[in-house]
Amino acid sequence: MRDGELLERVRHGLPNAPVTQLVVGSALPTGDGRAGELRAATYGRGVWQIPLLTAATPAQPAISLSPSVLTFASQAVATASAPQPVTVTNTGSAALTISQIAISQASTPLGPESEFAETDNCVGAPIAVGQSCMVQVTFAPVATGNRSATMTISGNVAGGQGTVALSGTATAAGAVVLTPVVLSFPSTAVNATSAAQNITVSNTGGASLSLGAAAVTGDFRISANTCGATLAANTGCTVAIVFAPTASGTRTGSFTIAAGADTLTAQLNSTAVLPATDTLAPASLSFAAQQLGTSSAAQQVTLTNAGDVALTLISAQIASGDFVAVNSCGNSLAAHASCGISVVFQPKSVGPPPGVLTVADEFRSQSVALSGTGVAPPGVSLSPLFGLSFPATGVGLSSATQTVTLTNNGGLPLAIATVAVSGDFAVVPGSSTCGDRLAISDACTMQIAFRPVVGGSRSGALTIADNANNSPQALSLSGSGWTIRWPPTDRRR
Repeated sequence: MRDGELLERVRHGLPNAPVTQLVVGSALPTGDGRAGELRAATYGRGVWQIPLLTAATPAQPAISLSPSVLTFASQAVATASAPQPVTVTNTGSAALTISQIAISQASTPLGPESEFAETDNCVGAPIAVGQSCMVQVTFAPVATGNRSATMTISGNVAGGQGTVALSGTATAAGAVVLTPVVLSFPSTAVNATSAAQNITVSNTGGASLSLGAAAVTGDFRISANTCGATLAANTGCTVAIVFAPTASGTRTGSFTIAAGADTLTAQLNSTAVLPATDTLAPASLSFAAQQLGTSSAAQQVTLTNAGDVALTLISAQIASGDFVAVNSCGNSLAAHASCGISVVFQPKSVGPPPGVLTVADEFRSQSVALSGTGVAPPGVSLSPLFGLSFPATGVGLSSATQTVTLTNNGGLPLAIATVAVSGDFAVVPGSSTCGDRLAISDACTMQIAFRPVVGGSRSGALTIADNANNSPQALSLSGSGWTIRWPPTDRRR
């Protein structure tokens, strides 16, 4: 409700009672379980109270985590559990954006270490109302006993975050351990290969063990392997792994190796990104005929990056031709975005001068063909060149007509705005073939008559206003009027 409407309600409810003070409070109780009230204090009438209706709540996201507590089964130190999921749901009324997912570390004699790890498809991409994303959590203890941590999911919600309690029980490590048991690779472009990372297989027991073949799943590959068929006591071997994604998004896999009667497993994860793209369209721009010295309306070339990373080192320039380019892309284009390069045709010479727009980026240089025709401005000639002179004509009479020719000898159609005649002269009605437009190289005519209203020398002008550069065009008109006497005077007397 607006302030003016509130005051009107107060005034109608308090006739002849001057209001001395108005108080509006969103937290003031209304007595019926709601809050929000207008209070008006008056002279001699006490305090009047009017409940206020709260305006509609602005659309905002909300976060729901299921479950909010994750408990893992017993897990040997230096091994990784199977992942458990947490579903993140947007229960609000606007898009939810998850900015970060962080898990607290455990205090150990060697310093803080992570005993829980996560992979997700939540961070970065907006989550629509009612939609969900998934977080996969793995338990990989570094010390025995009851272990716990807190996973904090930050986003654009009231309070800024939600939390999930994580817990599990760690048992003593076996004779053979893997280090690390969770291997995370940096983001890597699809169809590219990351740098190698190592997993060490260590035999901490007092007897040698047989080893099986090492294997990986998902978009991961073994690039080197020093492990043989057996592993001596108190020794280790190393397996090098690379990430070679074939599709974008969160990618997970596992490393397994049999050691004696046990099978050891490590979790592998990373994010694959599509490389930047540089689609440019259209491949050519064609402009209409444009008058010399003027600028056309802008036409746009669109650069699109469909990749997951920014496109960099963007530049745009006119390689040739009478064109001007304005680059609104800057030197970088964000992932999954488009930008425009505007081109204007500004001809400096008559004819069809071809042009080329060159757009370069970190990958390559592309060309857009530009075409347009520069034309001369509308040109006008009036004939006769030096005006019209009419013979002496009796006052009140009309002379014989004379013809004026208007010719468009320019490069664009001539738009005729007005035709005006001054003095004792006139365009004979119905004699003009000039409309409001005259085509290129075309001509029109009109008949001019002298109609003196007084005797003596008379002058005037024909004036034509149009869109030619030298508008208006004027043609001088002259003639002499003489007075007719009746009856004629007999000079022989």
